[in-house]
Amino acid sequence: LVDAQGKLAWFGDPRALSSGTVKDALKGAKPLASSLLALNPSTPPSAKLSAVGKSMESGKLGKALSAAKAAAADLKLNEVERGEAGQLATEIEAYVALLTEQAEVFVKARDVAKAVSVYEALAKDLAALEPGLKAKGRLEEIKKHPALAKELEAAEAFERVRETASKLASSKAKDKYKDFAEKYKG
Repeated sequence: LVDAQGKLAWFGDPRALSSGTVKDALKGAKPLASSLLALNPSTPPSAKLSAVGKSMESGKLGKALSAAKAAAADLKLNEVERGEAGQLATEIEAYVALLTEQAEVFVKARDVAKAVSVYEALAKDLAALEPGLKAKGRLEEIKKHPALAKELEAAEAFERVRETASKLASSKAKDKYKDFAEKYKG
């Protein structure tokens, strides 16, 4: 069992693990955010930048990036605080770049639905910032590209079939999948 700080808290047969040991190990643990944009800062932000850290952790990267850049340029903050704000901005920009690279990997693999979901999240959350505008532009390119648009349409149709088929008896579900396969050959 590993505790919230990443240290080994207990080792042994799971049947011998007590709930008290688990509770002790989980003290201080934070639940993971469900947003793909959620980013934990590499080091806990200082009190003056804690709002930036909370925005990062909750997946509000646009808000966090704007606040971090503003703090990095704020002459009312001391040099250390401005440097920390700059570091947070750099972490956010690096994460956005990583997400963009991953979206392109999805495009190349013809997993267009995943690419679109990443670009949509970036375009929405970073709407007024350069990375958001780039994501929006790339999203439009994907939707206009004949082959990629067709892949996206097929992926969306497949999800609808899966949703419908999950509520049907197996023989009827099989027919839904057959219809889908006929319509979206290749």
